Amino acid sequence: MTAAGDANALGRYLRARRELVQPDEAWDQGNRRVPGLRREEVAFLAGISSDYYNRLEQGRDRNPSEQVLRSIARALRLDEEATTYLLEIATRKSPRRKRPRRPEQVGDGLRTLIDSWPLTPAYIHGTYMDVLAANSLAVALSPFNAPGRNGILAAFLEPEMRELHQDWEDMTARVVPYLRSVVGAGIEDPRLVEIVGELSLRSERFRSPACR
Repeated sequence: MTAAGDANALGRYLRARRELVQPDEAWDQGNRRVPGLRREEVAFLAGISSDYYNRLEQGRDRNPSEQVLRSIARALRLDEEATTYLLEIATRKSPRRKRPRRPEQVGDGLRTLIDSWPLTPAYIHGTYMDVLAANSLAVALSPFNAPGRNGILAAFLEPEMRELHQDWEDMTARVVPYLRSVVGAGIEDPRLVEIVGELSLRSERFRSPACR
């Protein structure tokens, strides 16, 4: 993800939510190449110009008024919590040349330790449940424990996870509170934005009130 992309959290969020809205029968359904509403349709519903809305999504205007944001929220059919999040990311000031987060790594000592446990499955994950290391028994128990996989994405997007976890609904309901507890001031962390964006687009369960 480029630095410019990181700075446009508002635009990415608007686009993700726009693509989730199912067009009403009043809109032309026959010639759609993208899911959800078109930009001009959102602009019309919000009572703003198409050019202005385009500038917001593209990150060329980052100072919309609260009135405009609430109009867009109604056009996108956002609930109260999603509207609050929209207002927060739109009014948050961009940090000055903030140092990028260092890649999470596992030391050789920990890798050697868990590899030495032939009868105990073990894996190590990062802040956002990216699997950083795992021993062979952990991977044998579940391919979702393999390094490079993400436990949060797997929980919502992999059908097998429902069979592996009898408490699947309770487990997924705890994800958003967990993310809030570990994010702190890093709400624009690219990895967090990537995970939330993918789940917002692909998981009906993640979008449900039960996971808020």
